[in-house]
Amino acid sequence: MTPDLECSALTRRFDQSLAVDDVSFSVPPGSFFSILGPSGCGKTTIMRMIAGFLAPTSGDIRIKGTSVLDVPPNKRPVNMVFQHLALFPMMNIADNIGYGLRRKGLPKS
Repeated sequence: MTPDLECSALTRRFDQSLAVDDVSFSVPPGSFFSILGPSGCGKTTIMRMIAGFLAPTSGDIRIKGTSVLDVPPNKRPVNMVFQHLALFPMMNIADNIGYGLRRKGLPKS
């Protein structure tokens, strides 16, 4: 079965700094996933690449089997919850995470 998301050998450099080094993972269909790690390990950079806000230096990002490297951010089926300053203060954590799903009209299940 084709993964919903597959990142292959993602690398991102900022000048001489290596922010993400050869990261690969896949997310099975219908899964919910998180990227966890210490400050500065590349979590935000990976998410920005998946969302299309940053291009990888090398590697590929496939959504449902199709590379999205040339797809602009507003055309990608990706939702991203930024760190605390971008959360809706009137919502709890679950409501903030579910916001994009509700906007897309997906069923609660």
